[in-house]
Amino acid sequence: MVAQKFIPNRVALDLDYVHYMVIGRRKGIVNPWAASSTYQKLLTETFNMNRARIFTFQNKPPTPVEAIPRRLLSPPLHKAKSTKPCRRIPKVTMSHIGKLENLAKAYKELGCFAIANWFWGATSTSFFPKDPERTLDAPGIVDNFYLNLLDWSSSNIIAIALGNSVYLWNPSDRSIVELVTIDDEDGPITSISWALDGQHIAVGLNNSWVQLWDSVSVRLKGTLRGGHHGRVGSLARNKHILTTGGMDGRIINNDVRVRYHIVGTYKGHRAEDVCGLKWSPSDQHLASGGNDHVLFIWDRSTASSSSPREWLQRLEDHTAAVKSISREFVGLWW
Repeated sequence: MVAQKFIPNRVALDLDYVHYMVIGRRKGIVNPWAASSTYQKLLTETFNMNRARIFTFQNKPPTPVEAIPRRLLSPPLHKAKSTKPCRRIPKVTMSHIGKLENLAKAYKELGCFAIANWFWGATSTSFFPKDPERTLDAPGIVDNFYLNLLDWSSSNIIAIALGNSVYLWNPSDRSIVELVTIDDEDGPITSISWALDGQHIAVGLNNSWVQLWDSVSVRLKGTLRGGHHGRVGSLARNKHILTTGGMDGRIINNDVRVRYHIVGTYKGHRAEDVCGLKWSPSDQHLASGGNDHVLFIWDRSTASSSSPREWLQRLEDHTAAVKSISREFVGLWW
């Protein structure tokens, strides 16, 4: 048997009262402070007994709103590398927070990329509400982590896949439109992605096909077949190129304008789900994440229909599937 050593925690203990209970009561001494609420309150506030815990936070962490002024009023750490003249950064106050994106775009157009990145970073420090603005029911949504069943268009329309159907919700008038319901042998729907025009939407299916729909006319514009050997769980748009990621680990660039649509292939993920795809703002680089816990960076120009090309970067620090990928303008590469 292994002996255990227990160390008592007496931070919240009233030692005067304990001493009276052990010694004073035995000798018949009346403790004048025992019944005094004023004394007990003073003692509690002085030694902070009500909040004494083994694990406790001493100070409340600052909220994002409290952190904004210090960050905005601090100068950027890096100087802009540009041959074009850059104006002096104006003094920023809380009233300018809504204009930071416009400032970032202006400095980007002037070639002051470091200053533009600083303003983009300033806008990322924002307050997030604790409660949702609206809650929508989603009956029949497929409970599968590797699928991408929700997308928000540039025209402010939310598309969501529920089983074999795709529904469109308009936050402006709260209207709901059923876009498509596919047959059971082809479903369920495994991914959806809007085009940049906010009108056309791609729908990935469990049978390895991808359907192209017009949300305004509610008409099927085309179907992409023959690219994958399993469900299509991720989609990403790059102008007229629709990139698809499948359960077979393949990533395919499809030109939606032509009949023979496969124009490029990337192979790097193992034969598992490709569950995350995102093109860079420059439309030249593609990030892909998979169930093999790996994130790849690909160059658009190296994609080939005849043979897969090598990736630019391979990141292996994740310990689970890489699904959520975000993009940000950083310098000239990404």
